[in-house]
Amino acid sequence: MLCWKHILLIFICNLVFGGLNAARPKPLLPPDIARKLYDRARELQKGDSIEVQEALDLYDYLIDKNISAAMVTKGRLHCTGGLLSKDFEKAFELFEKASELGNRNGTYQLAILYQKGLGTEQSFAKAFNLYKLAADDGHREACYETGNCLYKGLGTKQSYNKAINYFLKGAEKEHTGCYYMLAAYYMSGYDGKQDTLKAQQYLQKAFDRDYKTYPERAERNYEQINALRFHSEKTPDSWTDVKRKRLTPIKKSIRNDASQEELAGTWVGKLYTYDWSGKVIIKEEDMELFFEPSVHSVYLVWKDPVSQEIIATYDMELKNSFWQSLCPYNKPVSNLREISQSRYGIKKKGQQPILYADLRFACYDRIEFLEPAVAVLDKKSNAESSLEIIKIYPQPVKDEITIEFISSSAQKIGFEIYDLSGKKVFEKAGMNYSQGTHSEKLPVNLEKGNYILHVIGKESATSKAIVKQ
Repeated sequence: MLCWKHILLIFICNLVFGGLNAARPKPLLPPDIARKLYDRARELQKGDSIEVQEALDLYDYLIDKNISAAMVTKGRLHCTGGLLSKDFEKAFELFEKASELGNRNGTYQLAILYQKGLGTEQSFAKAFNLYKLAADDGHREACYETGNCLYKGLGTKQSYNKAINYFLKGAEKEHTGCYYMLAAYYMSGYDGKQDTLKAQQYLQKAFDRDYKTYPERAERNYEQINALRFHSEKTPDSWTDVKRKRLTPIKKSIRNDASQEELAGTWVGKLYTYDWSGKVIIKEEDMELFFEPSVHSVYLVWKDPVSQEIIATYDMELKNSFWQSLCPYNKPVSNLREISQSRYGIKKKGQQPILYADLRFACYDRIEFLEPAVAVLDKKSNAESSLEIIKIYPQPVKDEITIEFISSSAQKIGFEIYDLSGKKVFEKAGMNYSQGTHSEKLPVNLEKGNYILHVIGKESATSKAIVKQ
């Protein structure tokens, strides 16, 4: 028998949730009529300008009648532009209202805007919650996005197991992206669950579905995922098991308290890329970073320390607790990745400064973060470098610049100037110089802008930012 407390609790719950259901707007047209009008609008949308306007008017009528499908369609038109002006804020309002009406496609579209920060402030946490809401209601694409957020720890705690559950749910609905992610998971074996046979089965399913529409993408994805089979072998060079959660304390210790003056110069060392859980190093590579402070920003040059090839050049601005890379001047050639956000901390090992860099990489051709990475770099002292630029004048440069530099040994030295798109605009072939201090005049014809001058020796190189006004 229920006591009075239980009866009161039931009464309150009915009152609250009943009120919430009553407050939710409801469609003001019978479903069959709403469906016919919506289908008619879709047909008119494909016609001439007069028919398109009739379609838009019909969408507006349906929106006034709380027909959520019309809200989603018009919202997407505002996202793509063309028939309507591109307006993400209006799209956000329409998707939000459609979601409130229980339209899970509207919920999914709303999550995309939160994830990309379009029409609203970016929030991975809100995006994840909305994706999950739609996925739990059976939305096919949302299954992939929910799994993707869990796999990479975007807006929620990282979990391979939970991510795989959503990818499996999407795979049951024949979602190509879910097939790819399952193939990558089982091929890589990040958490010790490598199963190359199962991976190959999912990869083949993804390829067969994707090749019909996007053959080039299908071939590229097939090669990249299949290559994980070889990278995942547990050898000292390609896979290093680390202490549990080793990445977490390293990242937390990087407080982004390195000043521009402390960052200035060249740093060389190792870049460690982790799996999404931060427990396993999946790649170790050499890295060289060159920092040149400016008034309100810092120029960053990312090089291959062996070949001295410039991988990417950035202008970084300090925003809140991290450095935000503006659009990269030289798009990365290595794995199609760019340094999107970064934090830097310097610690002393005796008298030697060590730079710890928390780097957030992203694919430069789409808004998607890559695996977490940390670089541990040593300051490249003048003694280590056989070249040092003493002075460049005049600054800003004119039609001729003079470079004063020191060479610690007799060697062949050349000069190159790049603009901030990575294009080489000047080159002087290497000439023999003796050990000591030298002065070299270069006739240059540059347009107004910022440039990076490189002095390149036999075994080392040094760089300096220059300005033409």
